[in-house]
Amino acid sequence: MKARSKRVLGFLLIGSSIGLGTSVYAQSEVSYMMTCYSAGSNAVEPVGDRPGHAFETGDYTCNVVGGPMDGAVETGTYVWEWDKTAISALVNTGIDRKPGGMVVYQDSEGKATAILSDGKVTGFTGSGRGKILSSAGVAANWSGRSYSYTFQSTGFNQFAVGIRIE
Repeated sequence: MKARSKRVLGFLLIGSSIGLGTSVYAQSEVSYMMTCYSAGSNAVEPVGDRPGHAFETGDYTCNVVGGPMDGAVETGTYVWEWDKTAISALVNTGIDRKPGGMVVYQDSEGKATAILSDGKVTGFTGSGRGKILSSAGVAANWSGRSYSYTFQSTGFNQFAVGIRIE
């Protein structure tokens, strides 16, 4: 076989492998992690109708680690409702971006519990579900798919999220 023919065959084999790998991601469950921090003003605002009832609004930024969107940066906005130490997601939506990929998502549910130390909130842990509204590039086949997530605080205004695309 000539050198040029070997190179062309090699490129075809590599291209086929990449294509197969992409379709495997598209058709199977995908899991990855994110390291995140709260950005901007994240105020907990008391409603005033009963003790411990408040709304929290804010923005966050995450770095995606693992999966086909590895290296992406996520930006999002949330509104949570507090009822003492029980917390429910009212709105959580955002977008993951990287060269060659984009994902737009919206949570459909989320619950969290505040962690108390000496009567003060020092962290949180929780979980939820959502749906991918639109996607492109390496995650193109994720549009319309559901996901679940778990999260926990890791420091002041910092948290880690585990995602499972179903």
